[in-house]
Amino acid sequence: MKRILLLSGSLKLSGVVTWLLQIQAGFLAAGTDVAFLVTSKKTDIHPDAGRVFYTGRARTASCMRIARWLQLHRVFPRWYERKEDDEMNRRIEKILTSLAWQDRIDLIVKVWGDKIPSCLRKWPIVETIHSLLSQDTDTFKKLEKITTQKTDNPAHFIVPVGNVVAEDARNLGLSVAEVIHNPLNIEELERKSTLFTPQIDRPYIVFVGRLVNGKGVHELLQAFAALKADVDLVYVGDGSATNTLRETARALGVQDKVHFKGFLDNPYPWIRNARLLVLPSTTVPEAMGYAAVEACALGCGIVVSDFLAAREFFAEELIVPRLPVEGYVERLTQKISSGLAGELPLGIKPGVLEKIDTGRVVEKYLALIDKQGPLVQDFSSSEK
Repeated sequence: MKRILLLSGSLKLSGVVTWLLQIQAGFLAAGTDVAFLVTSKKTDIHPDAGRVFYTGRARTASCMRIARWLQLHRVFPRWYERKEDDEMNRRIEKILTSLAWQDRIDLIVKVWGDKIPSCLRKWPIVETIHSLLSQDTDTFKKLEKITTQKTDNPAHFIVPVGNVVAEDARNLGLSVAEVIHNPLNIEELERKSTLFTPQIDRPYIVFVGRLVNGKGVHELLQAFAALKADVDLVYVGDGSATNTLRETARALGVQDKVHFKGFLDNPYPWIRNARLLVLPSTTVPEAMGYAAVEACALGCGIVVSDFLAAREFFAEELIVPRLPVEGYVERLTQKISSGLAGELPLGIKPGVLEKIDTGRVVEKYLALIDKQGPLVQDFSSSEK
């Protein structure tokens, strides 16, 4: 039986965590021996099944706290990093011993750029890319660290979750193994979407995701306030923009029609019963638009902004140009109005749902076990 280790720095509301939970369920269904290792403490998000281990943060150890109190992490940063790695290795090795996995792991799957504890670097590692790295200000620091970090692992794969993301990675000098899309278990999605009926009296449009500025949540509220349709707006998710959104809703006089549901383990009934799901991201570099894909699978109409990967997955008629910035809210309002009037097609492109079938995605990951691949082609020639 293949041993698969899913590695994550934390479990927070995001498309990446949705991917992790989906891929874990897929590996379990495929009959692999899978464990989920989270190198931080437990949060509100927790996998429905399988073995999950939380190491806590290494810096919470007494010796590490003392070192930080003495400011040794600033005076001797490399020494401190080694000690932090040693502490994390100790915790991970204890977990692996309890699983009897200390001698073999067939594949480690993680998000690109997250730190890899040194005790795990001897096993085959898949790093998945879920965003446009060229738009991440920390990308080049991470690339420099990767290329200078010695590792005994020859089987290190870069796997973007879409073609646009893959091209972006190649332009940065990364050697892409292949594109493996984010998985989606439609049968499980359907099941979860019928577990309860949303308690709301009026038709509504919905946003599902982090409530942060780059997600276009403010622009959505302004567009909603300009709508002539008799619908409400529901935000499902948490984030730093929540309070500002509440204040803006009051200022626009629509506070009674805007609902904040916070983070939900299961947002799918809210998606299934919505008139429309809107993904209006402005500066967040979406790699796929998970919520919009899920909405399409549930038969809910969508409207999305023209983030770079949008045309890989969604029909042109549903996409709202972000530029020029002036007029984006008006264009968003018009597109939402068309969607509510039933003038837009259901938005997923032909063949997408087949590509992201969980069983197919898991097969592609398992096929990497018998392959080998380099991590970086030639970073020294990449433009900074």
